[in-house]
Amino acid sequence: MKNLLLIISLFIASYTLSFGQQSLYLPVGIMDNRVDIGDLDIAGEFITVEAIITEQTSTGNINNIVCKHISPYDANYTLRSSEFLLRTTAGFISLPNPIVLCADSTYHVAGTYDGDSLKYYVNGVEVASVHWTGDLFLNNNITSIGDMWYNGGLNEQYYGYIDEVRIWNVARTETEIASNMYNLPNPTTQSGLLAYYQFNGNYNNVQGNSAWDGTPIGTEISIASNPLFNGSVSSNFCNPIGIFEYSNSFEFSIYPNPTKGNFTIDIPRISSEDFTLTISNLVGQKLQVDKLTDEKSIINFKQPDGIYFLTISTAKESYSKIIIVQQD
Repeated sequence: MKNLLLIISLFIASYTLSFGQQSLYLPVGIMDNRVDIGDLDIAGEFITVEAIITEQTSTGNINNIVCKHISPYDANYTLRSSEFLLRTTAGFISLPNPIVLCADSTYHVAGTYDGDSLKYYVNGVEVASVHWTGDLFLNNNITSIGDMWYNGGLNEQYYGYIDEVRIWNVARTETEIASNMYNLPNPTTQSGLLAYYQFNGNYNNVQGNSAWDGTPIGTEISIASNPLFNGSVSSNFCNPIGIFEYSNSFEFSIYPNPTKGNFTIDIPRISSEDFTLTISNLVGQKLQVDKLTDEKSIINFKQPDGIYFLTISTAKESYSKIIIVQQD
């Protein structure tokens, strides 16, 4: 186990952000702290919202990272650590993140919509998707970072650190998200980028459009270095190993887990659909893609000891689990 932890640490360390980078800080227990960035509507069928986050509570509060809604009836878009939600002409949709993120650990999260499906990403890896259609619903609400602009007495306050917030009117790919989690080069020339907040001493939109510069709201909001961030995203997750489904309509099991390289995938309903297996590392690189045609499939996965994302997908949905490779 010590060797496994060492390998994981060395692997993650190769994808780091410089220490001391500042973040937006919203202290635990203090309500109505946020950054307002204006009525930033995203129209049409394409959107990406992403951020680096370190939550400091596991009490189950809603924790809005980026919010442009007051209710499900007027949602343009909202990204949370637990879900990505929006409303289109087809109705309201919320895509849960099947991975429970640990308090006091740092992750990159993202939600996308491309007119055909919503997708949720953790650390640059797609962990869930659902088929959906329609144009995005527009509203007159203010987009806020860290809380809802008008909470009406509801507690949707985020507690902890938020950094690298980006809002796009394009649906970024898994490769694009994984490649630029920590820093986005040339933000003023990035196609489809509307707003980008690094919180390096200010709340400005570094994409360059000052119309979306942020305004801090609240008595305890601040910009500070994140002492819980060691320079890279965390490889720790707080789900029990082997329980990552979020829908009873889709179930599969993998065993043994941990594995030495060969393991079995059991999908009871495989006879009625086409399934694709994708295995990725913690920074989103796809290492293996297989078509699954049997209820029980034996997978030969020869990689170094470590933690990997295993995703089973159909044409309309995908679900993920973690697989651990451990030789000893």
